[in-house]
Amino acid sequence: MLQDHLRQLEEKLEIKAVSPPADPNTFTITIDPELDVTFHNLEDGIFFESQLCEVPERNREDIFIMLSEANLMGQGSLNSIFGMTKDKKHLIMTHFIDYDVSFQQFYDILEDYVNLAKITQEEIKSKV
Repeated sequence: MLQDHLRQLEEKLEIKAVSPPADPNTFTITIDPELDVTFHNLEDGIFFESQLCEVPERNREDIFIMLSEANLMGQGSLNSIFGMTKDKKHLIMTHFIDYDVSFQQFYDILEDYVNLAKITQEEIKSKV
C-alpha cells in the first residue's frame, strides 16, 4: 500500500521517492533542502520520520519543554511525536498511521505532518 500511495504522491507533487538498496521497505522524499520525510513500511502501518535540526546548544531546555508540551496527549503535535535520534544529536518528528487509509487520507496526513515539521523548525530557529 505504501508503494501505491508514494507512486500517486510522486505524480501529484512531481517528486521522486528514493529507496536505499539495503532496505526495500524504506522510502525518502525531499520536501525542501531542510526537510526530508522517510517512510517505513511496517507490518501494521506506515511510520513517518524526519530530522528537524541538530540539537541546539542555546536555549536547549526551553526547546525540550516546548516539544514535551506538544507531545502531551498529542495536542500540539497532531499525534506526531517529537524526540531525538539515538545518538542525541538531532531533534526528530515521527508519526504512525494504519494501513487502512485511502490515498487522500494519506496525503492529508502527510500535508499536516510536513506543515507541522516546518512550523516546528521555524519555532526552534526563533529560540536559538
